[in-house]
Amino acid sequence: MRWGIALLLYASVAIPICFFWLGSTDVHAMEGIVADGAREMVRTEEWAVPRLHGEIYAYKPPLAYWLASIPLQIWDDETAWTLRTPFAACILLLGLSVLWLTGRVLGPRRGLTCALAALTGALMVEKLHLAEFDVPLAAG
Repeated sequence: MRWGIALLLYASVAIPICFFWLGSTDVHAMEGIVADGAREMVRTEEWAVPRLHGEIYAYKPPLAYWLASIPLQIWDDETAWTLRTPFAACILLLGLSVLWLTGRVLGPRRGLTCALAALTGALMVEKLHLAEFDVPLAAG
């Protein structure tokens, strides 16, 4: 299998898995914290220290807030779909990195198999449609 075919197959499976039904559920508890923290960062333009309702919220790293603030600045739309889009892109890139790293060692076919296995694992499918702190940390 060639790299072009492996990338095309990965994209044809991964993009619908990552971006379909992003806005199908309401925002959950931890997602609300991420959304409020991102909204506060955009409003105050203070990007170094996360704040939640005016108070410093330094229990988690600010990467999730930074990711959630991207769609707020671009579209000025606060739906569940726009909140979760950067996190779905992180998972898409995570699978792509598994494809590339494994494929470099074992070949594109095995890289594609490993990437799809990582993308469709039970924990990944659960975290796939949530804007939480775990997703960008796993992708990193």
